[in-house]
Amino acid sequence: MTTAPIGFRVVGATANRREVVSYAKATRLYAHADPAVQPALPAFLSAFAYPAALRDHIDATGSTRDYAGPVGVPAVNFDIDRDDPAAALADARRLSHYLADRYRCDLVVAFSGGKGFHLSVPTAGAFPPTPDAHRTAKALAERLAGEVGVAIDTGVYDAVRLWRAVNSRHGRTGVYKVRIDLDDLLYLDPAGVRRLAAAPIPFDPPDPAAPPPRLVADWSEAARQVHTADQARRERQVAGPRPARINPTTRLLLTDPVAIEVGERHKVIFSAAADLAGFGTVDDLVAALLTDPALDTGLPPGEVERQIWCGLDHGRRRGERGAG
Repeated sequence: MTTAPIGFRVVGATANRREVVSYAKATRLYAHADPAVQPALPAFLSAFAYPAALRDHIDATGSTRDYAGPVGVPAVNFDIDRDDPAAALADARRLSHYLADRYRCDLVVAFSGGKGFHLSVPTAGAFPPTPDAHRTAKALAERLAGEVGVAIDTGVYDAVRLWRAVNSRHGRTGVYKVRIDLDDLLYLDPAGVRRLAAAPIPFDPPDPAAPPPRLVADWSEAARQVHTADQARRERQVAGPRPARINPTTRLLLTDPVAIEVGERHKVIFSAAADLAGFGTVDDLVAALLTDPALDTGLPPGEVERQIWCGLDHGRRRGERGAG
Protein backbone atom coordinates (compact mmCIF):
# COMPACT_ATOMS: atom_id res chain seq x y z
CA MET A 1 0.00 0.00 0.00
CA THR A 2 3.02 2.25 -0.41
CA THR A 3 1.35 4.18 -3.25
CA ALA A 4 -1.61 5.08 -1.03
CA PRO A 5 -0.30 5.06 2.55
CA ILE A 6 -2.53 7.56 4.27
CA GLY A 7 -6.10 7.68 5.47
CA PHE A 8 -8.02 9.75 7.95
CA ARG A 9 -9.71 9.11 11.26
CA VAL A 10 -12.68 10.70 13.00
CA VAL A 11 -13.34 10.17 16.70
CA GLY A 12 -16.84 10.80 18.02
CA ALA A 13 -19.46 12.33 15.75
CA THR A 14 -18.97 12.07 12.01
CA ALA A 15 -18.85 15.86 11.73
CA ASN A 16 -15.70 16.02 13.88
CA ARG A 17 -12.21 16.82 12.60
CA ARG A 18 -10.56 14.53 10.05
CA GLU A 19 -7.16 13.47 11.38
CA VAL A 20 -4.65 12.26 8.78
CA VAL A 21 -3.21 8.87 9.80
CA SER A 22 -1.27 5.94 8.42
CA TYR A 23 -4.03 3.80 6.96
CA ALA A 24 -2.26 0.49 7.64
CA LYS A 25 -1.25 1.41 11.19
CA ALA A 26 -4.68 2.73 12.16
CA THR A 27 -6.38 -0.34 10.71
CA ARG A 28 -4.04 -2.61 12.64
CA LEU A 29 -4.46 -0.76 15.95
CA TYR A 30 -8.25 -0.95 15.76
CA ALA A 31 -8.19 -4.61 14.74
CA HIS A 32 -6.06 -5.33 17.82
CA ALA A 33 -8.34 -3.14 20.00
CA ASP A 34 -5.18 -1.38 21.12
CA PRO A 35 -5.73 0.89 24.14
CA ALA A 36 -3.97 3.67 22.24
CA VAL A 37 -7.04 4.18 20.05
CA GLN A 38 -9.50 4.09 22.98
CA PRO A 39 -11.97 1.56 21.54
CA ALA A 40 -14.72 2.74 23.90
CA LEU A 41 -14.97 5.90 21.80
CA PRO A 42 -17.01 5.87 18.59
CA ALA A 43 -14.57 6.11 15.70
CA PHE A 44 -14.38 5.99 11.93
CA LEU A 45 -11.59 5.46 9.44
CA SER A 46 -11.62 6.42 5.79
CA ALA A 47 -13.14 3.71 3.63
CA PHE A 48 -10.28 4.24 1.15
CA ALA A 49 -6.58 5.09 1.27
CA TYR A 50 -4.71 7.89 -0.48
CA PRO A 51 -1.37 9.18 -1.71
CA ALA A 52 0.06 12.45 -0.42
CA ALA A 53 -2.40 14.34 -2.63
CA LEU A 54 -5.06 14.03 0.09
CA ARG A 55 -2.81 15.62 2.71
CA ASP A 56 -2.04 18.44 0.26
CA HIS A 57 -5.76 18.93 -0.31
CA ILE A 58 -6.49 19.07 3.43
CA ASP A 59 -3.61 21.48 4.02
CA ALA A 60 -4.93 23.75 1.28
CA THR A 61 -8.65 23.62 2.10
CA GLY A 62 -8.86 22.47 5.72
CA SER A 63 -11.23 19.68 4.72
CA THR A 64 -11.53 16.44 2.76
CA ARG A 65 -14.51 17.91 0.93
CA ASP A 66 -14.22 18.14 -2.86
CA TYR A 67 -11.13 15.93 -2.98
CA ALA A 68 -10.88 14.65 -6.56
CA GLY A 69 -7.40 13.14 -6.54
CA PRO A 70 -6.26 9.51 -6.65
CA VAL A 71 -8.01 6.99 -4.41
CA GLY A 72 -6.57 3.66 -3.30
CA VAL A 73 -8.76 0.66 -2.50
CA PRO A 74 -7.23 -1.48 0.28
CA ALA A 75 -10.44 -3.51 0.43
CA VAL A 76 -13.67 -3.80 -1.52
CA ASN A 77 -16.33 -3.02 1.09
CA PHE A 78 -19.97 -4.07 1.34
CA ASP A 79 -22.49 -2.51 3.72
CA ILE A 80 -25.62 -4.54 4.54
CA ASP A 81 -28.06 -2.37 6.48
CA ARG A 82 -31.52 -3.64 7.47
CA ASP A 83 -34.23 -2.70 9.96
CA ASP A 84 -34.79 -6.43 10.52
CA PRO A 85 -31.73 -7.97 12.28
CA ALA A 86 -32.61 -11.48 11.09
CA ALA A 87 -32.77 -10.31 7.46
CA ALA A 88 -29.43 -8.54 7.83
CA LEU A 89 -27.85 -11.68 9.26
CA ALA A 90 -29.27 -13.91 6.52
CA ASP A 91 -27.98 -11.60 3.80
CA ALA A 92 -24.57 -11.33 5.47
CA ARG A 93 -24.33 -15.13 5.52
CA ARG A 94 -25.26 -15.43 1.87
CA LEU A 95 -22.96 -12.70 0.57
CA SER A 96 -19.96 -13.52 2.79
CA HIS A 97 -19.94 -17.20 1.85
CA TYR A 98 -20.33 -16.33 -1.82
CA LEU A 99 -17.33 -14.00 -1.61
CA ALA A 100 -15.27 -16.52 0.36
CA ASP A 101 -16.00 -19.23 -2.20
CA ARG A 102 -15.34 -16.94 -5.14
CA TYR A 103 -12.04 -15.50 -3.95
CA ARG A 104 -10.73 -18.09 -1.48
CA CYS A 105 -9.45 -15.30 0.74
CA ASP A 106 -9.59 -14.22 4.36
CA LEU A 107 -12.30 -11.59 4.17
CA VAL A 108 -13.42 -9.56 7.17
CA VAL A 109 -17.07 -9.91 8.21
CA ALA A 110 -18.12 -7.61 11.03
CA PHE A 111 -21.32 -6.78 12.86
CA SER A 112 -21.57 -3.01 12.44
CA GLY A 113 -22.77 -2.40 15.99
CA GLY A 114 -25.99 -0.99 14.57
CA LYS A 115 -28.41 -2.46 12.02
CA GLY A 116 -26.24 -4.59 9.84
CA PHE A 117 -22.93 -6.00 8.74
CA HIS A 118 -19.78 -4.81 7.00
CA LEU A 119 -17.87 -7.13 4.65
CA SER A 120 -14.40 -6.37 3.30
CA VAL A 121 -12.40 -8.25 0.66
CA PRO A 122 -8.70 -7.27 0.94
CA THR A 123 -7.00 -6.27 -2.30
CA ALA A 124 -3.36 -6.45 -1.08
CA GLY A 125 -2.93 -2.94 -2.48
CA ALA A 126 -2.80 -4.40 -5.97
CA PHE A 127 -4.82 -1.72 -7.73
CA PRO A 128 -3.07 1.62 -8.30
CA PRO A 129 -4.75 4.74 -6.90
CA THR A 130 -6.77 6.56 -9.54
CA PRO A 131 -9.37 9.33 -9.37
CA ASP A 132 -12.14 6.85 -10.21
CA ALA A 133 -11.00 3.77 -8.24
CA HIS A 134 -13.78 4.27 -5.68
CA ARG A 135 -16.30 4.14 -8.52
CA THR A 136 -14.75 0.90 -9.77
CA ALA A 137 -15.11 -0.52 -6.24
CA LYS A 138 -18.77 0.48 -6.29
CA ALA A 139 -19.42 -1.10 -9.68
CA LEU A 140 -17.73 -4.33 -8.59
CA ALA A 141 -19.53 -4.48 -5.23
CA GLU A 142 -22.92 -3.86 -6.83
CA ARG A 143 -22.33 -6.60 -9.36
CA LEU A 144 -21.17 -9.18 -6.81
CA ALA A 145 -23.99 -8.45 -4.37
CA GLY A 146 -26.50 -8.51 -7.20
CA GLU A 147 -25.36 -11.97 -8.26
CA VAL A 148 -26.67 -13.39 -4.97
CA GLY A 149 -29.63 -11.03 -4.66
CA VAL A 150 -28.33 -9.06 -1.67
CA ALA A 151 -29.09 -5.34 -1.53
CA ILE A 152 -26.19 -3.22 -0.30
CA ASP A 153 -25.85 0.44 0.61
CA THR A 154 -24.50 2.04 -2.57
CA GLY A 155 -23.82 5.35 -0.82
CA VAL A 156 -20.62 4.16 0.87
CA TYR A 157 -18.35 4.59 -2.14
CA ASP A 158 -17.75 8.33 -2.09
CA ALA A 159 -14.07 9.17 -2.48
CA VAL A 160 -13.80 10.41 1.12
CA ARG A 161 -16.39 8.19 2.77
CA LEU A 162 -16.14 7.23 6.44
CA TRP A 163 -16.20 3.56 7.50
CA ARG A 164 -16.86 2.65 11.14
CA ALA A 165 -13.65 1.39 12.74
CA VAL A 166 -13.72 -2.24 13.84
CA ASN A 167 -13.64 -2.69 17.64
CA SER A 168 -14.93 0.84 18.19
CA ARG A 169 -18.11 1.39 20.15
CA HIS A 170 -21.27 2.42 18.32
CA GLY A 171 -22.37 5.75 19.75
CA ARG A 172 -26.10 5.04 19.52
CA THR A 173 -26.35 1.36 20.52
CA GLY A 174 -23.44 1.20 22.93
CA VAL A 175 -22.15 -2.09 21.51
CA TYR A 176 -19.05 -2.60 19.39
CA LYS A 177 -18.35 -3.23 15.75
CA VAL A 178 -16.75 -6.69 15.98
CA ARG A 179 -15.38 -9.21 13.55
CA ILE A 180 -17.35 -12.47 13.35
CA ASP A 181 -15.82 -15.71 12.18
CA LEU A 182 -17.47 -17.15 9.07
CA ASP A 183 -18.20 -20.45 10.81
CA ASP A 184 -19.77 -18.64 13.77
CA LEU A 185 -21.92 -16.65 11.37
CA LEU A 186 -23.68 -19.86 10.35
CA TYR A 187 -25.19 -20.65 13.74
CA LEU A 188 -25.45 -17.32 15.55
CA ASP A 189 -28.83 -15.64 15.80
CA PRO A 190 -29.21 -11.84 16.10
CA ALA A 191 -29.23 -12.00 19.90
CA GLY A 192 -26.02 -14.04 19.85
CA VAL A 193 -24.38 -11.51 17.55
CA ARG A 194 -25.21 -8.67 19.92
CA ARG A 195 -23.86 -10.62 22.87
CA LEU A 196 -20.54 -10.99 21.06
CA ALA A 197 -20.55 -7.25 20.43
CA ALA A 198 -20.61 -6.38 24.12
CA ALA A 199 -16.83 -5.94 24.03
CA PRO A 200 -14.09 -5.63 21.40
CA ILE A 201 -12.80 -8.84 19.81
CA PRO A 202 -9.13 -8.36 18.81
CA PHE A 203 -7.88 -10.11 15.68
CA ASP A 204 -5.01 -9.94 13.20
CA PRO A 205 -6.19 -8.13 10.08
CA PRO A 206 -5.64 -9.97 6.79
CA ASP A 207 -2.34 -9.10 5.15
CA PRO A 208 -2.23 -11.07 1.89
CA ALA A 209 0.86 -10.90 -0.28
CA ALA A 210 -1.27 -10.71 -3.43
CA PRO A 211 -4.95 -10.47 -4.30
CA PRO A 212 -6.88 -13.50 -5.57
CA PRO A 213 -6.48 -13.79 -9.36
CA ARG A 214 -10.23 -13.80 -9.81
CA LEU A 215 -10.49 -10.51 -7.92
CA VAL A 216 -7.96 -8.99 -10.32
CA ALA A 217 -10.05 -10.13 -13.28
CA ASP A 218 -13.27 -8.86 -11.70
CA TRP A 219 -11.66 -5.52 -10.91
CA SER A 220 -10.50 -5.11 -14.50
CA GLU A 221 -14.00 -5.82 -15.74
CA ALA A 222 -15.53 -3.26 -13.37
CA ALA A 223 -12.92 -0.66 -14.33
CA ARG A 224 -13.79 -1.21 -17.98
CA GLN A 225 -17.48 -0.67 -17.23
CA VAL A 226 -16.75 2.63 -15.48
CA HIS A 227 -14.50 3.77 -18.32
CA THR A 228 -17.05 2.81 -20.97
CA ALA A 229 -19.85 4.62 -19.14
CA ASP A 230 -17.71 7.74 -18.85
CA GLN A 231 -16.76 7.58 -22.52
CA ALA A 232 -20.39 7.17 -23.56
CA ARG A 233 -21.36 10.13 -21.42
CA ARG A 234 -18.67 12.31 -23.01
CA GLU A 235 -19.78 11.26 -26.47
CA ARG A 236 -23.39 12.13 -25.68
CA GLN A 237 -22.30 15.54 -24.41
CA VAL A 238 -20.33 16.21 -27.61
CA ALA A 239 -23.25 15.06 -29.74
CA GLY A 240 -25.44 17.68 -28.12
CA PRO A 241 -29.05 17.49 -26.99
CA ARG A 242 -31.11 14.49 -28.03
CA PRO A 243 -34.53 13.19 -27.02
CA ALA A 244 -34.14 11.70 -23.55
CA ARG A 245 -37.68 10.40 -23.23
CA ILE A 246 -40.24 8.74 -25.44
CA ASN A 247 -43.38 10.81 -25.77
CA PRO A 248 -46.39 10.14 -23.52
CA THR A 249 -48.53 8.70 -26.33
CA THR A 250 -45.84 6.16 -27.21
CA ARG A 251 -45.50 5.15 -23.57
CA LEU A 252 -49.26 4.75 -23.27
CA LEU A 253 -49.25 2.40 -26.29
CA LEU A 254 -46.45 0.33 -24.73
CA THR A 255 -47.87 0.13 -21.22
CA ASP A 256 -51.65 0.31 -21.61
CA PRO A 257 -52.67 -0.28 -25.24
CA VAL A 258 -56.32 -0.92 -24.42
CA ALA A 259 -56.56 2.68 -23.24
CA ILE A 260 -56.07 3.91 -26.82
CA GLU A 261 -59.38 5.03 -28.25
CA VAL A 262 -60.64 3.05 -31.25
CA GLY A 263 -60.52 5.96 -33.63
CA GLU A 264 -56.97 6.87 -32.59
CA ARG A 265 -55.28 3.47 -32.96
CA HIS A 266 -53.82 3.88 -36.46
CA LYS A 267 -52.53 7.37 -35.72
CA VAL A 268 -51.05 6.40 -32.36
CA ILE A 269 -49.18 3.38 -33.76
CA PHE A 270 -47.79 5.47 -36.62
CA SER A 271 -46.76 8.23 -34.23
CA ALA A 272 -45.10 5.79 -31.83
CA ALA A 273 -43.06 4.19 -34.62
CA ALA A 274 -41.87 7.61 -35.77
CA ASP A 275 -41.05 8.61 -32.18
CA LEU A 276 -38.95 5.51 -31.52
CA ALA A 277 -37.19 5.72 -34.88
CA GLY A 278 -36.07 9.22 -34.00
CA PHE A 279 -33.59 7.99 -31.40
CA GLY A 280 -31.15 6.96 -34.08
CA THR A 281 -29.30 4.20 -32.21
CA VAL A 282 -30.45 1.16 -30.31
CA ASP A 283 -28.57 2.35 -27.23
CA ASP A 284 -30.41 5.67 -27.21
CA LEU A 285 -33.71 3.88 -27.69
CA VAL A 286 -33.05 1.46 -24.81
CA ALA A 287 -32.08 4.35 -22.56
CA ALA A 288 -35.25 6.23 -23.48
CA LEU A 289 -37.44 3.19 -22.80
CA LEU A 290 -35.86 2.46 -19.42
CA THR A 291 -35.22 5.91 -17.96
CA ASP A 292 -38.70 6.77 -16.67
CA PRO A 293 -39.46 3.33 -15.19
CA ALA A 294 -35.98 3.27 -13.61
CA LEU A 295 -36.53 6.69 -12.03
CA ASP A 296 -39.76 5.33 -10.55
CA THR A 297 -37.64 2.87 -8.52
CA GLY A 298 -36.30 5.79 -6.49
CA LEU A 299 -32.71 5.85 -7.76
CA PRO A 300 -31.31 9.34 -8.48
CA PRO A 301 -31.07 10.35 -12.17
CA GLY A 302 -27.28 10.08 -12.33
CA GLU A 303 -27.33 6.55 -10.95
CA VAL A 304 -30.14 5.53 -13.31
CA GLU A 305 -28.10 6.77 -16.27
CA ARG A 306 -24.96 4.97 -15.08
CA GLN A 307 -26.73 1.65 -14.54
CA ILE A 308 -28.44 1.78 -17.94
CA TRP A 309 -25.25 2.52 -19.86
CA CYS A 310 -23.19 -0.01 -17.89
CA GLY A 311 -25.90 -2.58 -18.62
CA LEU A 312 -25.81 -1.74 -22.31
CA ASP A 313 -22.05 -2.23 -22.35
CA HIS A 314 -22.31 -5.51 -20.47
CA GLY A 315 -25.01 -6.82 -22.81
CA ARG A 316 -23.01 -5.82 -25.88
CA ARG A 317 -19.89 -7.62 -24.65
CA ARG A 318 -21.92 -10.69 -23.76
CA GLY A 319 -23.30 -10.70 -27.28
CA GLU A 320 -19.81 -10.39 -28.71
CA ARG A 321 -18.62 -13.39 -26.68
CA GLY A 322 -21.63 -15.41 -27.83
CA ALA A 323 -20.98 -14.50 -31.46
CA GLY A 324 -17.36 -15.62 -31.11
